[in-house]
Amino acid sequence: MLLAVSIGGTALLYAAVVLLDPFATGRLTPTSHFDVTIEKRMFAHAGRVRNPAFDAAVIGNSRGFALETRRLSAASGRTFTHLTQEATFAGDQLKMAQLFVAARAGRSAMIVHVIDDGVWCNPARGTTAYKMPWWLYERSDLQYLRNIFSADSLRAAALRVSMLLGLRPRNALRSDGYALWLPRDTAELRQEMLRAPRPKNVAAVDAPFPNLDDLARTLQGFDAAVEVVLFMPPVFAGALPVAGSPAEARLAACKARVAAIVAARPNTAFVDALTDRESVRNPNNFIDATHYLDPVAVEVEGGIVAAVRQLAR
Repeated sequence: MLLAVSIGGTALLYAAVVLLDPFATGRLTPTSHFDVTIEKRMFAHAGRVRNPAFDAAVIGNSRGFALETRRLSAASGRTFTHLTQEATFAGDQLKMAQLFVAARAGRSAMIVHVIDDGVWCNPARGTTAYKMPWWLYERSDLQYLRNIFSADSLRAAALRVSMLLGLRPRNALRSDGYALWLPRDTAELRQEMLRAPRPKNVAAVDAPFPNLDDLARTLQGFDAAVEVVLFMPPVFAGALPVAGSPAEARLAACKARVAAIVAARPNTAFVDALTDRESVRNPNNFIDATHYLDPVAVEVEGGIVAAVRQLAR
């Protein structure tokens, strides 16, 4: 009897999780809301990718976290969502871009892709250190059913029940995915940033850019009407390459390759914020050398909005 109750109870719980669709995938469920029930971006993004309320997305790794999607939306006329994901490499970022565009086939779509120098200027392809749950976004329903029953899905399903019953507001977590990363050890990270030497030597200037080659192929595969802004994010001034060094030459070559990708495709723009200016010389505007705070974010968002408006003409 105990075994029968255990098996039956587990089966009912499993069925409830599937029907509640805790990550708003739209699969095998009667519910149609795009509730955000989990803070983990890689799960919550499954609903954002398919949510028709968003016609624009910020895609990249944590170096795009500080971009405020509400400000971008208000200033550009687009409705932005965050599809950024910490510590992802080029392959997973491009996959996210493809999914977002595919979900808007036949409709207007825009991507602001964060092209950080650490990933995209690298002479070798990298791999994200953890496995993205792409079974949530695509592939067969059978693969989805094999993976959906987990501790994360149980917690998210319970939260969705409380939302459906009106016990918890549906907007407890921002639907657009904006959530600024503010680590507890910011002061220590900032001190490390100030102590670090400026880069002098990196890969050879003429070394390949395989990640940018992959980016070019992906963008060429999109419908020409899809608007794309390639955004190179800022760093603390002390992390910029030494003037005249091989590192500076390599960065210039990387930027030139990005510019060539933009020139080869319609409805594409390049916003280069990886430059030296007053705002990036203030260490209080950064968490660490590569993660900027709101004063810098507001400034660079102006360049992004200008590019978005220019593409809309």
